[in-house]
Amino acid sequence: MTQIVMMNVISRKILRKIEFLFLKNSNILLDLIFCSIIILILGATITSFTSSIFLFSFNMWNINIHLIGFAIPFIICLYSLYKVKILKSSLLFGIVSVTIMSFFVTIPLVEKGIVSPFPFSLFPALTGSFISLFMFHHDQLLHRFIFSYIICIFGVFIGADVFHLPSLLLFQPDMPMEAVIGGAGVFDLIFISGVISCLFLLSHFLVYSIFISISRPREISVKN
Repeated sequence: MTQIVMMNVISRKILRKIEFLFLKNSNILLDLIFCSIIILILGATITSFTSSIFLFSFNMWNINIHLIGFAIPFIICLYSLYKVKILKSSLLFGIVSVTIMSFFVTIPLVEKGIVSPFPFSLFPALTGSFISLFMFHHDQLLHRFIFSYIICIFGVFIGADVFHLPSLLLFQPDMPMEAVIGGAGVFDLIFISGVISCLFLLSHFLVYSIFISISRPREISVKN
């Protein structure tokens, strides 16, 4: 019975803390959600006609960008940067760190494009999450999410696609081939890295909140 009461108290504290943190940034959060929904609707509409946008051609290669795998996350990042003020030096450090990690965990293959084997594909997202944890205080949950998402999207794009693309384009195929940035859509490393980093931060927040809620009653009992 005591354990049930304790769990109820802990769950209420966590819910109150989540409510406080999100209400504290409600205007920004609502703007980001609204913008994301609009972008997703527009992206889904455009995707019904075409899933990628042509950029340029080189050595029988047609370079495109995927709307869902890259364009939509990129636009969300730009809008987030517009709404939330983040130090440029912090962003630069985060992007460079994720870029380096992304470069070393990805491989350019002519048949498949630029790929990353599991579990190495999780490393860019985890890198972005850890950097975000150190950059922002526990109460700055929204800033953690946005910062981690941005550095993961840009870092993976630069490290995996931009840096590996030249080596891929050096191969001269006999017939025209396409290289699509974010070509795997929602399963592309660019897309999933941003999502996984936010999920990791959310799980960290919940675990940390539970730990604090459990440890505080013990501290009080020890003092008494």
